[in-house]
Amino acid sequence: MKKYLLSILTLVFAFGLTVQAADGDGNTVTLGYCNGQASTTATIEESGRGWLECALRLPASALQNYAGCEIQAVRAAIVQRINTDSLVVWVRKELNGENLAEQLIRRSGTTPTIQQGWNEIFFDQPFQIPSEVEDLYIGYSIYQRTGVKIISQVQPPVLNSTYYRFDGSSWKDISGSGVASIEALIGGGTMPDYELGFLSATISPELAVSPTALRVSLTAHNYGLKEITGFRVKASAPGIEAIESDVEASVPVGSTAECEFIFDPGVETNEYTQWTLELVSLKDGEDQSADNNTVNPAFAFQRNALIEEFTTLRCPNCPPVAALLKEVLSQSPYAERVYAIAHHSGYYTDIFTVDADYDYLSFYGTGDPYAPSLMLNRRPNYPYYENKNQKVTNFIPSSEEELKGYLNTELLRGSNVVLGMSLTFNADSTRLTVTVDARKNGNYSTPSPRLNVFLLEDEVLTRDQAGTSGKYYLEHVTRGYNSTWGTSVDWDGKDYSYTYTFDLDGKWNKENMEVVAFIYNYDYSSINNREVDNAVRVKLADSGKDVTGIRPISPTEETLTEVGRYDLSGRPVDKATKGVQVVRFSNGTAKKVVVL
Repeated sequence: MKKYLLSILTLVFAFGLTVQAADGDGNTVTLGYCNGQASTTATIEESGRGWLECALRLPASALQNYAGCEIQAVRAAIVQRINTDSLVVWVRKELNGENLAEQLIRRSGTTPTIQQGWNEIFFDQPFQIPSEVEDLYIGYSIYQRTGVKIISQVQPPVLNSTYYRFDGSSWKDISGSGVASIEALIGGGTMPDYELGFLSATISPELAVSPTALRVSLTAHNYGLKEITGFRVKASAPGIEAIESDVEASVPVGSTAECEFIFDPGVETNEYTQWTLELVSLKDGEDQSADNNTVNPAFAFQRNALIEEFTTLRCPNCPPVAALLKEVLSQSPYAERVYAIAHHSGYYTDIFTVDADYDYLSFYGTGDPYAPSLMLNRRPNYPYYENKNQKVTNFIPSSEEELKGYLNTELLRGSNVVLGMSLTFNADSTRLTVTVDARKNGNYSTPSPRLNVFLLEDEVLTRDQAGTSGKYYLEHVTRGYNSTWGTSVDWDGKDYSYTYTFDLDGKWNKENMEVVAFIYNYDYSSINNREVDNAVRVKLADSGKDVTGIRPISPTEETLTEVGRYDLSGRPVDKATKGVQVVRFSNGTAKKVVVL
């Protein structure tokens, strides 16, 4: 006997391998991650003469659908051709391996010649994809006569997809800042009509729905030549009744997307439960290969991201970065899952500087502090670079696209701890009590966890911001915090609870205030070992609502009146709309329900 649950699909990050028909009869397709997109700007620049190489990994799970076909050409887009000379496209089994197929073009004297933007280069001897398929790398080597920005990367990013090196140095994974604009042109064989494959998946508790509900983030790819408009997934685990979920969605030819749906096994599970997700059927036709129809999801909580901004009133270059950050944080999913704290230090100090801002200058390592700069989850990985002395966590985003790429990478990582928060005021609203709950899973291994709690205010008026004139509004201003390096987390089994109270100044605008809490590893000796594990935010305007995310919603004795019903994107819906809905009640609480 199987249990059935109709689930909603949400396309959170449309990313990954894309396949597009390249001729009228569908016998040639392009295979890559960029969906034919190229950038007009680049962030990577290597100085001097030498060969710059960029590579894209094509996993075996994607290539197996084209066994027996040929990689006939490589399409590569470059941002600039000035100060370049020769461009070689190639196919390799390993990044440092030999070229299994290659073709050279130059600035002049070849057909075609090197062009800014897309270059489509056919091999004299195409590479045949073997029946025993392994990962392959496609890419290019381009000779530069001096420092020049060449590599085109576009959004969204795909983990472990894009690499580069210069003049024979070690390869660097730059997947976090976007995917390379590189595609393989495949032909010479038969392509499947309907073929859906599962690449990866994660499972996390969805306690706001029920104590046993689970959210699945499933990465699925359409390898076929026809659109897929829906499919059915079976979730099974030893000793648990199998559950089948119908996923209603349009998956165009060649698209890869991370799809989210919720199911409820009705029993408690954890990170030791061995789930298997299996494709049962397609809505439109018959799946032509079962080899890629199953995946074993990893157990992880959803990760939110923390940005820490170094800025001061005396910094004339800070307003543009602050404006970029504000614009990004106004967009979904960053508005819901990325939280920011401003530290008024780095370039002198000002009236908003607090003691912690001085201490956080240690994140600059042995170098001089500066502003503006950002930290993302206190990781020293953004952007990818090599510092011969010491890596630091601070960076300056060069564009909105670059910052989104870093954020997308963080939001996709998952976490082994989840945080929740509730806020309560005293009778005259002069004090705010914050309760933070944390729950870890069995994979959580942070050696010295600490919890920080910050009280922040947005839209703080000033007329003293350098680089501007007249009124200027500051964001994420610190109005209070529990301590510079937080309080030690002492777990009670898998759980931890912490309470802290802030005094509220009557001059502060409570409608513009929020509390951000985060748990991180405190390593006194190393700035490179203080990664933020997860974060949570609650606005003071939402005080009293059930927003903890840790405990399931408890029924109340009072009679509740429904005052609103929304989908997961916040759009109003009616009771007849199928899927997961958020229902808000007259007492300010909310709960998620599944409508069949």
